[in-house]
Amino acid sequence: MSTIRSLLQESYKTLAHLDTALLDSEILLSFVLRQPREYILAHAEDEAAADKAKQFYALIARRAKHEPIAYLIRQKEFYGRNFFVDSSVHIPRPATEDLIDYAKDNVTADFNGTFADIGAGSGCIAITLAHEFPHAKIIATDISQDALDVAQRNARDHNIAERIDFRLGDLFEPLTEPVDIIVSNPPYGWPQATQSAKGEVWSNDPEVLFQPAISYESGADGLDIIRRFISELPDYLAQNGQAFMKFDPRRKDEVCALLEQSPFIYTIKKDLAGFDRIARLTRQ
Repeated sequence: MSTIRSLLQESYKTLAHLDTALLDSEILLSFVLRQPREYILAHAEDEAAADKAKQFYALIARRAKHEPIAYLIRQKEFYGRNFFVDSSVHIPRPATEDLIDYAKDNVTADFNGTFADIGAGSGCIAITLAHEFPHAKIIATDISQDALDVAQRNARDHNIAERIDFRLGDLFEPLTEPVDIIVSNPPYGWPQATQSAKGEVWSNDPEVLFQPAISYESGADGLDIIRRFISELPDYLAQNGQAFMKFDPRRKDEVCALLEQSPFIYTIKKDLAGFDRIARLTRQ
């Protein structure tokens, strides 16, 4: 049998082309052995069972091809909580947490109206809103039933399923009446392996290609869904409501041009890295 140290040493070599080889190896071995990373590092000379070593090497082989860690361990942290993820949903990203923060900056904690998370994916936004605004009603929509299944699983895991109304449909289609607060992290990428009109590849991250295209592709220029969101929003946002929408910082000028033509007043918030990433929309 192999020791923990030898398993890690071999995995480091296999993942040498990745900047995160050491961390990835430790996370995956921790997952396989069901022990925290601290245990693995402290018990480097312990022997690992053959079936565990085989499982570990299989995961390392997949990681070597850039498959995201979150899909391999079926888990991703968001806003301090762990969420189940699989290849039917986009992996939550730290920058999306700014949507929650911006909402909290502009909505009181005792708010008892309705939030709608448009394009809910894993449900991380809707579930976090339910936790952060315990008196609010939450609606979560998605065009993918597979994604809604994941979101509902996460809601059950977080013991908050009864607070969230999950609805299947395209963008605002599932909403039957205007909503007080609308939050969305819509798709804003160009199709796989294509370039923008400016010749820029929208993402140089090979992990993106493992994620469902419907979660990030948005037409030839990457703005189709955002155009629809802005143009259809007036029919679904309550008179005194607010909307919070995430976008690609590289497209700020184009997004702002669309907002200038809309019936909304808008402000742009920077994320923690200093990039303009979230728009807040209110009626004029």
